[in-house]
Amino acid sequence: MKLVAEKVCKTIRDAEILRDINLELEEGTIYGFIGRNGSGKTMLFRALSGLMGLTSGTVFLDGKQLHRDFAVLPSLGIVLSVCTLISPVLRTCCTWLSLPEK
Repeated sequence: MKLVAEKVCKTIRDAEILRDINLELEEGTIYGFIGRNGSGKTMLFRALSGLMGLTSGTVFLDGKQLHRDFAVLPSLGIVLSVCTLISPVLRTCCTWLSLPEK
């Protein structure tokens, strides 16, 4: 399996978050991404996983283009270290099911 990003860019309002990112990630290899807080690491992973649309550029998984070829979806997955959405969703589900939140 191979993930390829070509000229990936993301702009939010007037802030350029990602600029011309090109990379290839191969299955079975461990990669480390190092950068200061706010440097765009999380945004890059959101872009690579399809959680966020791109301003420009393309992402391919085994030659299938993300956001164009829906056959790529079953092959994608991401684990977020902090997800602010999970807590409210779980709280709502617990309320509906009359379960304790903890």
